[in-house]
Amino acid sequence: MKKFLVGTAVVAVAIIGVTFITRGSLESTTGVSKQVLDIQPTTETKSEQKHTTAIELMRYQAYDNLDELMESPYVLLVDYKEPKLTYKISGTVLTEKVFKVSQVLKGEEELKGQEIVITETGGTYNGETLSVAGDEPFGPGKYLVFLSKNPPHEERPYPRYVVQGVFSGKFKIENGKIKGFGEDLVRQEVEKLSEESLIKVAKEKVKNKSR
Repeated sequence: MKKFLVGTAVVAVAIIGVTFITRGSLESTTGVSKQVLDIQPTTETKSEQKHTTAIELMRYQAYDNLDELMESPYVLLVDYKEPKLTYKISGTVLTEKVFKVSQVLKGEEELKGQEIVITETGGTYNGETLSVAGDEPFGPGKYLVFLSKNPPHEERPYPRYVVQGVFSGKFKIENGKIKGFGEDLVRQEVEKLSEESLIKVAKEKVKNKSR
């Protein structure tokens, strides 16, 4: 069952400010699961901190199983290349990073061998750092990612891909083992698989969907 989780992010604006968005208790509202994100500031002294500012609600979707994640428009194996751009929209710090597609499990086959840009929540902008608890920023290595795509626009004339569920659809592959992020049930399912098994299962699910 898909659940939409909603929380509030808070940014501590400080000389050296880092704020972690953490996951709190679930509340049910009008039939939709609502999750409140608690805030744990860093161990800075009060003298270093200027003020704390609440920013917009952050809405993301939790996934219970791999079948739900396979509904994503794009399922790709990618290799991290480099950071591209960090910026702030409506109080939220976002970072764009460049990846090279090594295998297309779902999506346009012509993406194989191409570079794509994935936008993730968090990063450092003008001395302010935003981190999402339970997540880990993209870094060097290989990933299996479940993505949706935002079209180009005037300011950024290139497509930008976004991980489903903020971090639910991101799995790092190291020495054939799978590492997920967050606490969604799908992570438990996927981490039991090896790289080879996960790719095989994903291909089978895509094939079955197309019948």
